[in-house]
Parts: sequence; C-alpha cells; structure tokens
Amino acid sequence: MRLALLLIAFAAAPAQAQLLASGTWTGTLTEGRVARPATAAIERCATGFSVDLTAGGRTVRTETAAYSRGRMTFELPGYRSSARSAPRTLRCTTQIEPDGRMTGMCTGGRQPIRLALAPPANGDLGCS
Repeated sequence: MRLALLLIAFAAAPAQAQLLASGTWTGTLTEGRVARPATAAIERCATGFSVDLTAGGRTVRTETAAYSRGRMTFELPGYRSSARSAPRTLRCTTQIEPDGRMTGMCTGGRQPIRLALAPPANGDLGCS
C-alpha cells in the first residue's frame, strides 16, 4: 500500500510542475548591467498562450507562445529596448524553476537579455 501511494505521489509531481498560471508575472528584464522592472501578462486559453511583456513603459504582445514540460517559448515582434533603438523581434526561451519562478534568456540584439519573473499571487489556470 505504501509503495502504491509513493508511486502516485511521484507521478503527480511532474504533472503539477507543468501547470502555468494565467495572470500578471512580475520581475526584471536585464540587458547588460541594466535591470528594468518587467511584467508579463500571461493568459492560457483553448487556443494557446498569449504574453504581454511590459518593460520601460512599453508593452509588446504575442499570441503564439508555446508551453510544454515547464518551458515556454515566444517571440515578441516590435520590441524596443530604449527610445533610440529600432524595433526588433525578441525571441525568448524560459523555464519554470522548482520554486515557481520563470527564468530565461531572450535574443534579438547584440547581447542576450535575461528575464526573471515571479508567478502571480492570485493566478488561475484558465482564460479570463
């Protein structure tokens, strides 16, 4: 009986780790040595995931984010890092850490950009 309960607990853990809460994730977007506050409004619906990334007063949206096995990938066309930079496509790959944070790297310029986000305090698992 104990062995059966132990196997059920181990089987349930990976499935739970794969869930991604919809809501506003908060953290930082770091280019070089400059870390800026960032938010990512992530929404999971029947058609997939959408991400609205806001940093430096600018918001960029994608509706083609993909999430599987604790990893999320998305592209943000029209991303601008500063008032002087030309818009570019930012390609991001993130993963969910054991503590629930989302961390990863984005490319689309001269240097990689680090993204670190904490999950929403009151997120849900669906579409609003």
